[in-house]
Amino acid sequence: MLHQGKVEVLGKESIHAIVLGVFSVAIMSDDIHEKFKFKRRGDGGKFVSRSDKQHVIRRGTMIRFSVKRVDTEMNCHITGSLIPPHTGSMLWLSVHDAEYVSEINSSKRRSRDISIKIKQNEQEHRIMKNEDSRMTSERPHKSRKRSIEER
Repeated sequence: MLHQGKVEVLGKESIHAIVLGVFSVAIMSDDIHEKFKFKRRGDGGKFVSRSDKQHVIRRGTMIRFSVKRVDTEMNCHITGSLIPPHTGSMLWLSVHDAEYVSEINSSKRRSRDISIKIKQNEQEHRIMKNEDSRMTSERPHKSRKRSIEER
């Protein structure tokens, strides 16, 4: 399963990220693709791809990773991997990975289709509601008050 998270801490041996602002993810050096090389800088360091210098993972980067294991006993701690294809910096993937780009576009299409269906349902509901009100307004209205003679 592929998932996304925001990188919080980088080190030579690991990348730590947060998913959905709550769950922690650890990607250990064994699970970081060999194409990435760690470079220490004043801001804490970064992983740079040997094949494309623009593919960079640093603190604050949104990454896409493969989920290896979920440990629910430790507050849902996730162990991830950057070895499978279509993983890495989401910014870089959005430009260079055709499959990732097609996923983004299909999800946009799906969300657009869903919003169109929601609007259609709302319109149908309004039409049905208007028809119901017309039907009730055609019926004669009976007053609950009794006339003085009926008492």
